[in-house]
Amino acid sequence: VRAIQKNKSTNVSREAKQTLNIRRDNEVLCPFWNMSGFDLNEQVNDIDTKYAVPALIELNLDVTLGRKLVNEFEKTCPNRRIVKIESIQNRMLYDSYWSAKKKLINLIGENNLNIKHVYHGTSKLEVLDKVVKEGFRKEFNSTSLYGQGTYFARDAKYSVGRGYCSNKGDIYQILVCAVIMGQSHLGDRDIKLTT
Repeated sequence: VRAIQKNKSTNVSREAKQTLNIRRDNEVLCPFWNMSGFDLNEQVNDIDTKYAVPALIELNLDVTLGRKLVNEFEKTCPNRRIVKIESIQNRMLYDSYWSAKKKLINLIGENNLNIKHVYHGTSKLEVLDKVVKEGFRKEFNSTSLYGQGTYFARDAKYSVGRGYCSNKGDIYQILVCAVIMGQSHLGDRDIKLTT
């Protein structure tokens, strides 16, 4: 099935492919996902109104995953305190990640994926909200020191301490993302993304 996808912010349109049969080939989802609203093996034959709607599920800071995320954050940002962790559960974005991961496994092998958990911040809450709904898009980046694209930080202190962090009063928000890195390359300001 072919459809046209249009970004409301930029009015950019592109052809999108919709997959009718969503399967996971024994793929294990993040264990903390709230699966009450998801059946990843169901046949999607009609428009699924919840497919691209993100759910925010609060994680308990005192359980293993919550403690792990807090400890990793505090290693490079010890002067800040985490008050809440929310898991962003967006089926459409997960499907994109899963599909890209499968393609890269076939192209370069699973051992070369180089998946890292890294931090991303933005100074504008409205951009953060768009990322949660639409994923990372080159149109969201207005500062391109190393070329167009999405930038991630290995250390939380970089995302928190340089103004790349959304602020609601004294509460700051950043994302921790599982990113397929592949091979690294130092960019420059003149690099342009064409797709």
